[in-house]
Amino acid sequence: MKREIERFNQQLAEAKAEDEKLAGGLVKAQIALRMEVVRNTISLLEHRIKAIETGAKFVPIEVAGSTPDASLVESMERDIAATKERIADNKAKSERYSGGLIKAQIESTIATQAQTLAMLEQRQLMAKYGLSRTTLPTEQDLAQRKNSSADGGSAVVERKKVAPVTGPGDGIVTVELVSKERVKQKYDEMIVLNMNATAVGLDRPARAIKGTLKVTDLFGETKMSIGWSFDNPIAPGGVIQERGTGVKYNQFNDGSRWLDSTEQQNMRVVFTVKSILYEDGTRRDF
Repeated sequence: MKREIERFNQQLAEAKAEDEKLAGGLVKAQIALRMEVVRNTISLLEHRIKAIETGAKFVPIEVAGSTPDASLVESMERDIAATKERIADNKAKSERYSGGLIKAQIESTIATQAQTLAMLEQRQLMAKYGLSRTTLPTEQDLAQRKNSSADGGSAVVERKKVAPVTGPGDGIVTVELVSKERVKQKYDEMIVLNMNATAVGLDRPARAIKGTLKVTDLFGETKMSIGWSFDNPIAPGGVIQERGTGVKYNQFNDGSRWLDSTEQQNMRVVFTVKSILYEDGTRRDF
C-alpha cells in the first residue's frame, strides 16, 4: 500500500503540472476533479496503513465498508487497461493538431477519461485491500444512537429499504458518447445515442439505475436534458454498452434540433443519478 501511495503521489504531481499550464476552462476544471479523486485515494490508503500499524479505529461513525474481492479486482484491471488504451489513442489524435476546436474537444475527452481512470483505480484498490469510505451520520442516526444509549445500548438500528438523500448523484456513473445518428422509423424519427456508461462511484451491485442525461456543449452549457435509465445489472466499476436507444426527434424543439445538427465531437454527456435499485432489493434515492 505504501508503494501504491508513491504511485498516486506521482499521478498527483503530474496532474498538478498539467493544471499549472492552464489558465482556466473546462479541461482545467476536469483536472481539478481528478486531483481530488487522487487525494481521496491517498487518504484512504494512509488511513488503512495507520489502522494496520496501530490497530486503532480512527472513525467512530458509520462506515460503508468494503471487503477484498479478487474477482472484482481482475475485472477492474480489464476496465483500467481499456481506459488507458482509449487515453493513449486520443493523445495520439491530439498530437495531430496544433490548436483549434477539434484539439480542444479531444483534450476535454482525455481529461474526462483520465478522471474516470482515477476513479476506477480507486475502486480497484478498495476491492484489493478492503478499504472503506466514511459517511457522516444523519440526524436520525444520532437520535437512534441517543435512544440506544439511554436504554443501555440494546436498541438495534434496522436497515432501511430506502436510503436517505445524500446529495446530488453526480460522479456515480460516467458516460462516454460513442456515436449518434438520426434514424427514420415508420412514423417517427429518432436520434440514437450509443454510449458506454461506467459505474465508477457505485458502492454495490445494482439491478437498475435511473437519472437524467444532460447533453452539453463544450463549455458545459446544457442543451438538452433527457430522463434516462440503465436497466441492465451492473457491478461497481462495471461498464454498460448502451446501443440503439435515444430520443424522438422534434423539429420544433431547440434542444432536439441542436442534438441533431451538432457534431459529436462538439458535445458532452453527463449523467446525474436520481435512483439506484440494488440487486438485494434495496433502493437509494437522491
